[in-house]
Amino acid sequence: MITLEPFKASPFFFHSHLQTIFGEIFGSSPKITHLLQSFEVNLPDGDQLICEHLPGSSQTVSLLCHGLTGDSRSSYLLRTAEHLKTLGHHVVLMNHRNCGLGFGKASRPYHSGSGADIGEVIFALRQKFPETKIILFGYSLSANASLRLLCEPEILFKNQIDRYLPDAAFIANPPINLSRASDLLGSGINQVYEKFFVRGLNQLLRKQIHTKLINPDRLDLKYFNSNMRIKEFDNRYTSIYSGFQNADDYYEKCSTYKKVEKIKIPTLILTSDDDSFVDVQDFKNLAPSPTVQVLITRGGGHLGYISSRTNRLGSYRWLDYAAVEFAKQIFT
Repeated sequence: MITLEPFKASPFFFHSHLQTIFGEIFGSSPKITHLLQSFEVNLPDGDQLICEHLPGSSQTVSLLCHGLTGDSRSSYLLRTAEHLKTLGHHVVLMNHRNCGLGFGKASRPYHSGSGADIGEVIFALRQKFPETKIILFGYSLSANASLRLLCEPEILFKNQIDRYLPDAAFIANPPINLSRASDLLGSGINQVYEKFFVRGLNQLLRKQIHTKLINPDRLDLKYFNSNMRIKEFDNRYTSIYSGFQNADDYYEKCSTYKKVEKIKIPTLILTSDDDSFVDVQDFKNLAPSPTVQVLITRGGGHLGYISSRTNRLGSYRWLDYAAVEFAKQIFT
């Protein structure tokens, strides 16, 4: 059982939207990018991922995985990497397919069920850093993808399954019910977030078409505009180019809210009771598991968690504190 100081939202960021938005833009990223060393991970389908390594001295590797339209330079990853570095960890920041430094290396999209890709990175890390413990940190989209890896490794891999799995996992704000998350993104003021995500996804898609990374023959590009909904994007592109029948098939197969009890490694799932596009009720209904601890904070938004007071890191960033405390406590 991981013990954390309770989260208390800053009175200046009292609403979930303030937490979510200012959680993204508040403060600056640490200046550690010059220390990062990039390396490739080859995937079975011929695509490649680019990861970045912040060297450490201990026998623990922390793998950090970003959310939708993010990359290895996302501010929350860099902040967490800097803190984990002080523990001596080797820190690896993953780019999903065609994200960040990995653009041009893949022909297929990444999505909320890309657990196999994360598993391939872990397999590569076990070769690169033998005899180490690996902690997986998944955020938002990668949080659900990480859960899919933990819940269904026997479906994603045929042999040496344990070598694709981490030794522990920290999971932050996972959209465990993808259909519900899609509906929430498309409702009310949440459409502001939806437009932000769809704009980023469309830009990446058109860039891939322009550079001939993908064949657009199955796409009707007139639908890919600023008025597109996230489910329509998933229906017309993500699902089809990822081997699913449609968005509903993708959402059904990659949602994890009915599978969490299958997890066999120590896992902390963190969410807030006011996440704008992740329904907290899905977490309250999760089947209990001896290996999984579910923590629902009062307030915090989606990856926001700006606190009313500083924590042991000397920061108002409670999510960073929670991640570091998990890393400190999980193997003790």
